[in-house]
Amino acid sequence: MVIRIAILMLALLLNHGAVAGTLSNKVSPRGAVPAVMPESVEIVRNGAWSADISGDETAEMCRTFVLRRADVSAFFKRAGRVTERAYSHDLDAASCYAEGDARLAGGGAAKWRIDQARRGFISMHDGRTIYLYCPKCQAAVFAPN
Repeated sequence: MVIRIAILMLALLLNHGAVAGTLSNKVSPRGAVPAVMPESVEIVRNGAWSADISGDETAEMCRTFVLRRADVSAFFKRAGRVTERAYSHDLDAASCYAEGDARLAGGGAAKWRIDQARRGFISMHDGRTIYLYCPKCQAAVFAPN
């Protein structure tokens, strides 16, 4: 009986993405949230540098981190959701980033940011932030993973 309960609990945890800081694209701690797929994206800053991240990148080095719209769209298509903890503490971070605006299905708007280490987030105007990571993204400007 104990083994059955343990197996059911493990299945429940795996189904809800509680492993390795990932979240399902369908469920978040605040309730059902659809996958992040903006209808359109605009790049506002490219090749930007953040002093908030400790790393070896310089502002000069970051100027070469230039994403195209196709790269940004591919990121949102392929990226998986991660917890804020995984985004902030567990994943490698980069000082180089691009950011912009997104138009969401239904007419909503959001702000997004993607760094060279394949981390990203999209911030909704209602205050929600969805954290993302894309180990599958293969644009040449991303750092090797």
